[in-house]
Amino acid sequence: MNETVFDQKLNTLLKFDILDKQTVNKFSEIIKSLDKWDLFRINPLKFAQIYNFDTNFIIDIFVHSVKIGLFDFSWNLICPACGGIEHSVTNLNNIKGETFHCSTCDIDVSMEIDDQVEVAFTINSSIKDLQINPYVDLNNFINYYFSKNYIQAKELRDYREKSMIGFFIVQPDEDAIIITETQPNSMYRFISIEAHSNFYIYTDNKQAELPQIVEIDLLNNGFSPNKINIQSGKTKVYIHNRGKSIMSILAFKIEEGIYEIIKNNPNEKINFLTGKMLLNNQSFRELFRIQSLSKDLKLNVRSLTIMFTDLKGSTEMYEKAGDIRAYNLVQHHFKILSDSVRKHSGAIVKTMGDAIMATFSNPKDGLLSAIDMMNNIKNINEEWLKEGQQEVGLKIGLNEGSALVVNADERLDYFGQSVNIAARVQGLAAANEIWLTESIYNSNKIKDIIEENDYNYEKQQALLKGVGNSVIVYKCYNTD
Repeated sequence: MNETVFDQKLNTLLKFDILDKQTVNKFSEIIKSLDKWDLFRINPLKFAQIYNFDTNFIIDIFVHSVKIGLFDFSWNLICPACGGIEHSVTNLNNIKGETFHCSTCDIDVSMEIDDQVEVAFTINSSIKDLQINPYVDLNNFINYYFSKNYIQAKELRDYREKSMIGFFIVQPDEDAIIITETQPNSMYRFISIEAHSNFYIYTDNKQAELPQIVEIDLLNNGFSPNKINIQSGKTKVYIHNRGKSIMSILAFKIEEGIYEIIKNNPNEKINFLTGKMLLNNQSFRELFRIQSLSKDLKLNVRSLTIMFTDLKGSTEMYEKAGDIRAYNLVQHHFKILSDSVRKHSGAIVKTMGDAIMATFSNPKDGLLSAIDMMNNIKNINEEWLKEGQQEVGLKIGLNEGSALVVNADERLDYFGQSVNIAARVQGLAAANEIWLTESIYNSNKIKDIIEENDYNYEKQQALLKGVGNSVIVYKCYNTD
């Protein structure tokens, strides 16, 4: 490790007021003690758990560390069936399409940033050149091309070991030579993760009298051909690397019942920082707001909690307190809302006059933030009334649903009916009320949070502009 550069970056990190200096120093000592694989694609949630850190603090430290060049982002597209990293990119713009294809499983995977996009952190090469070579052996290869956050079931590991014919590394313009005794009426699969491609051999029920030779080309964009039919018996497969870089080949005999094994023995998944969670991180929003975004950026979010707020009484406050004083009070209100959103793992998407739009990864965080906002606004109202200022009331609406991440004037924004509904629900609220859609109310632990914070609620039906049918909504209010 280049400790001189590391210490320089650490001093810069310590200058961010939002970061706790004691936590940063402890973080830096741990980073210095890690080996190369521990510094490769760090999961900040697991890191926080292992070293007893507050998760939000650690995510903020990692995000700030990327900003100053101490770490680098990697956005990894993960197959849920095998945990394979089919694509790893360093820029949000490079995540495209509604699906991606897992070459290991030969299946299409829905490209949603809720679950299938893993955000990890790798030490910057100026600090330490990890010199990771995935082609040293099969163990290095698996560590590189498969996420550490998916632990494969024992049954699947046993199947892989039983059915694997071999693991081969092929230099450019060289051949992988695979000799095997093929069985009648069987299927053999050859996988190239780098080329995102599969090649299949199918055998019939006839036994070849002489050894068979199969010749296949492997290009950067896949095998050619991608399947062939032969007789069973002794077979020699030549796979010629026609590409410009090193390629790997995993060869398997596909055993009967593999799909049942996969279905009945799912992987154990370790919680990791998803793309959705990072987009809902306030530090990421603030530090990377000027990041060049593709005009065609479109990312699917399956489940997003969306909050809209508005301030009631601000017009009267301007009339009573004057423009300068009222402006300062409104900005103070924004600071309260921003702190509460950050505290509960959310991010402010935009402000609109006296209103904000914020997003959270789950309904629980959204509701806790809303209640926190109400409590804090109540406290400043008491102070303002003592000073003879106009009392204000906060109105909040929350909805959960799918959304599309888009580029709106070089800013990450959200588009879709779920966003519209959240805005309309906020419009139903009176001062000091939180209105919830049914999707929020029916989410895990929401009823407990309402009761624990002494909120009353009323179930209603409402017609929302732009929504065809009436919807069920819940008015939540505190009588204190």
